[in-house]
Formats: sequence, C-alpha cells, structure tokens
Amino acid sequence: MVHRPMDLQILHPLRKPPMNRTNPCQKNGGCTNLCLLNMEGGRTCACPKSFVLSEEDNSTCIANCTSSQFECASTYLCIPRWWRCDGQDDCGDGSDEPADCPVFSCTPGEFQCNNSACVRPRQICDGADDCGDGSDEVKCAEHTCLSTQFKCEGQNICIPLAWKCDGHPHCANGTDELDCEMTCSPKQFRCDSGQCIPNVWVCDNDNDCMEDGADERANCTDRQCPDDYQKCPDTGRCIPLSWVCDGDEDCADNLSTGKRKSKF
Repeated sequence: MVHRPMDLQILHPLRKPPMNRTNPCQKNGGCTNLCLLNMEGGRTCACPKSFVLSEEDNSTCIANCTSSQFECASTYLCIPRWWRCDGQDDCGDGSDEPADCPVFSCTPGEFQCNNSACVRPRQICDGADDCGDGSDEVKCAEHTCLSTQFKCEGQNICIPLAWKCDGHPHCANGTDELDCEMTCSPKQFRCDSGQCIPNVWVCDNDNDCMEDGADERANCTDRQCPDDYQKCPDTGRCIPLSWVCDGDEDCADNLSTGKRKSKF
C-alpha cells in the first residue's frame, strides 16, 4: 500500500539538520507503516487515517475503525462495512471480497438488505424499516452514524445533523436539542429554547417559539420598536417602514386575515 504525501515542508540547506549517520528511515526505521524524518535528525513513525500509533513502542499502527467500518487485512484501511462484498476490491488486498460473499445486486456504495433490496447508507438505523425485512435496523446500538448525522441517545437512531439544535425535537427524548448554543442574527429573535425566528414574527399573535411562546409575551404592547420600524398599536408587532401602505395588512389580527410568513 503506497500512501501519497499530503504535505511537504521545504527547508533551506542551512536549516537542514546535519545527518552524520545512517538515514533513520532506512528499512522504514522500524515503523510498521510510515517513517518520517524530523527536525532533530531522527525519525517519527506515523499512521494513516483511522489508525493510531501504539503508546507501547511508538512504532506499531493499531486499527481504530468504527463499529460501522470493516478493517482490511493488510492495507491499513478502514472501509464502510456496506462496501464489503460489493463486488469491488476496496481494500486492495481482496480481504473485503471473500469467496463466500453473496451476489451483490445493488449499486456500489449502497447497502444491500438481506432480502436483496437496496437502501442508502443514511437510511441505516434511521428508525424506519427501509429494507422491508428490518435488516437495516439491526445492531443499531453499536452502529456509528455518518459524519453528516446525529445519533439520538437511548433511541439509537441516526438523524440528519442539520436537525440538531434547529429548535424542533426530532429525537423522542429531545437529546438533539440539548446543550445548544445557537447564535441568532441581528434580524432574528432568540426564543428561550434557543430557536431563532425573524424579529417581525414577534408579537404577531402567532406562537412561533413553539416550545415556550417567548415571542408572544403579555407585555407586547409595551415594547419599543427601532427607528426604522413602526409599531402595530393592537399587537405591539414591529414592522419595517417599507411595509407601511404597501397594500398588505401586516398589522391585522392573524386569526381573522392571516399573515404572510414569507414577508421578512
């Protein structure tokens, strides 16, 4: 297995450490994988992605594959487990394509269910039986979600990472809305839950802070609006001056006329 260098450090000849002895990386310097020269004139062993250097000898690379990965036999690679038996030698040593592999009928990169149905990797352990035989929802407690997903604690299901801290609980126990430190823009209002909503939605007689109703306080009519806004007398809603006399009743009671949420 040849690993391409991902970084080069170029030194002036006068800054190069003297090397008055044998190259420290001769015969790979005793490293099991990568041997790198260092500034002290010695060598440092290094490992490829998903492998860590042993603390015992600082020379041996130990696999650190996740529970959703397959460790190749001799090429120092961790590949997604659904790449195993997909008809392609992803490891480079054939260890992911043993002779007893079942026939693969999906597109490479997809997960093949036990009933030969095909699903996307993001559908594995998402809480839904996408396969139809439940084989995509097996051993989910051990499953490691994709880097673009968040794992609900206790439920062991994977949800899109974009759903975390979006102000709406998607995990049954609400763990995707815990420890959220969201920063709202100057044109947004921060609900007590951390949810961000447009400032013009505050005091419009519609509960937009779904969990706490922080945008519809009892003292709405007492609030002060910025200089470039006008205050609606009945609700206390602050609307931009550009909305005045534009043909839309933005100060109207939402229950009787409805409001256009898209206008902000």
